[in-house]
Amino acid sequence: MLLISRFPPNLSPEELQKHLKALDGIKIQVRLFNNIPVITKVFRYDRDNKNPRSKHKFNFDPSDYINVVVDLFNHLDEKEEAKIRTIFNRCYYASFQYFALKFGVNITSPYAHGRVYNKVKRRSRRFARHLDYIYAYRIAADYHLEKPAKVRGFSGITDKEAKECINRTQTIIKIK
Repeated sequence: MLLISRFPPNLSPEELQKHLKALDGIKIQVRLFNNIPVITKVFRYDRDNKNPRSKHKFNFDPSDYINVVVDLFNHLDEKEEAKIRTIFNRCYYASFQYFALKFGVNITSPYAHGRVYNKVKRRSRRFARHLDYIYAYRIAADYHLEKPAKVRGFSGITDKEAKECINRTQTIIKIK
């Protein structure tokens, strides 16, 4: 409604659409109500094919994170907590981005993480549990800086748990 108020009320929906072309990547649906143009729907679209439901195409394959985390894990020295935390983070994002691409979820959209999780859960509770497990460690690694970090009922930020996250991520990525 804020966008509409900047334009004269006598614009047709087509004229209003022309004025709003500057909103790159956003498409609106405008209808007349009592001869006043009103935005009834706003959604983002893929700039390449202009299709709001298109699967986004990226040049980066999230499964490439697996090689990085395995290399980090293989070169862990005693008590290298920063590397272990990075492993949790990259395992989660490899899994999340893999599923987002698989299900066509725009990873930059609000609530993308919840949407991905719900789509995974509807298709496979097993993979939803894997994603939830990795997510819990990612949250602990990124936000719980105390020692030992609190992770929902798990043992904490350890190399053993890092290996488990790597295994679960590899299980997810192998389902291609």
